[in-house]
Amino acid sequence: LSVLLVLITFGALRYELSKSKGKDTMIVAAVGTDSEVSGLPLPSKESNDLVKATLFSRTRTAAVNHAKLIVWNEGATFILPAEEMQWKDTLINIAAELKINLVASYVMPVSTTPFKYENKYLLIDSSGTIIYTYHKHQPVPGEPAIQGKETLKVLDNEGTKIGAVICYDYDFPYLARGFGKLHTDIVAVPSSEDLLIMLCFHGAKHKWERLGWVADITQLLVLSPAMDWGRVDSLARETRCARVL
Repeated sequence: LSVLLVLITFGALRYELSKSKGKDTMIVAAVGTDSEVSGLPLPSKESNDLVKATLFSRTRTAAVNHAKLIVWNEGATFILPAEEMQWKDTLINIAAELKINLVASYVMPVSTTPFKYENKYLLIDSSGTIIYTYHKHQPVPGEPAIQGKETLKVLDNEGTKIGAVICYDYDFPYLARGFGKLHTDIVAVPSSEDLLIMLCFHGAKHKWERLGWVADITQLLVLSPAMDWGRVDSLARETRCARVL
């Protein structure tokens, strides 16, 4: 816990020092999902279309509020293989239109017997170019995801190098080392569980002096009906934040 506190304090000091020197900063936004896809049967087309429309609406809201990097939650929606080409075109167009860098996370079922899917994201730059397709490298034990083995890549946004992994992946140091070797400045980690722990720790650190911090947690839980509470408990214990949670 003390190490985590030191890192957060160090990051906050660096941020304030950079602002005082007039250095450019980047607003990053996390966009949650209403999707409850976790296996068979898959949600109906109508409900999934609503999930996608809501994702795009929230993405536009983040862009209007000047976010330059927008990260969707893990498994933000599901896309069938026959739909993926059109889906990619839609993501390319929205990134270019809004002039944002986008980490668009989704799952794509590839078989039903046995049930298997790709848990992936597309890293798209503000010109609408797909820089990288990443598949979850370390599926949670029991998760029917096809393991990814891609070489790590980053997006260079005017000198700021951006990478991403998915949820449980960043529990494995080799991925952090890999991004370190690429001199990555920002590593996005689409995951409701990690974000919940961070919000709880941040609020407790400041003695919950702002009601908005409680509201942030409420909103996260509303937007994450498929929260993995077993993983939340595990993360809380690993980071010694169980009491805070």
